[in-house]
Amino acid sequence: EGYLGVSFFFILSGFILSYTYHNKLTTKLVSSKEFIINRITRIYPLHFLTLIVSLPLVLVSISGGLDFIIQSINFFINGTLIQSFVPVKGVYFGFNSPSWSISTEMFFYLLTPLLFNFLYKINNIKSITIVLCISFFILIGINFIPEKYHHSIFYINPLIRIFDFIIGIVLFHVFNNNSSVIFSTLKSTFLETFSILLFIVFFYFHKDIPQVYRYSIYYWIPMIYIIY
Repeated sequence: EGYLGVSFFFILSGFILSYTYHNKLTTKLVSSKEFIINRITRIYPLHFLTLIVSLPLVLVSISGGLDFIIQSINFFINGTLIQSFVPVKGVYFGFNSPSWSISTEMFFYLLTPLLFNFLYKINNIKSITIVLCISFFILIGINFIPEKYHHSIFYINPLIRIFDFIIGIVLFHVFNNNSSVIFSTLKSTFLETFSILLFIVFFYFHKDIPQVYRYSIYYWIPMIYIIY
């Protein structure tokens, strides 16, 4: 179940970016342009380095002219960090394969200023309603998408994984609105212990749940409690 760590990371990313930037962006202390440049300069140099390092490993496997052309296109797609949009395993796992998550994360960064402006204007009830609508949308979509595309769409594709990120933003929104609440040491310990036990329960029953749900949505509840 290692892929549940991706969902945790995406939700946590939405939460932490909100924690760090929500005031700066909404008050224009940091512009949207500055935010995006900061995000690109933070992740792209290392991505480009690992892409170059992986290049010889791909070159030795090329078998012909057509394969060279395909890999050249693939190199461009990976270099521009748009590989996670292409529902082809050889593309989104091409070259340095784990970088697909950086491709997806970059899409989140580009939308962050817009998401902040929208989500911070609504109350907790509306925020929770958004999360429920997202869950319903994915549950319905799973029934219409052929199984062979489940991995590339529900695990990889940024247009679906953006919902994990939105949940992180909404979670911070709820957290921030309740930041004045002071929990006793006993209650805090109980809530922390409960969040871990809840995760253990979900993990224990995971074999009874179709894999496509476990790519993200199944683990949302325990992840939300743990991060909160």
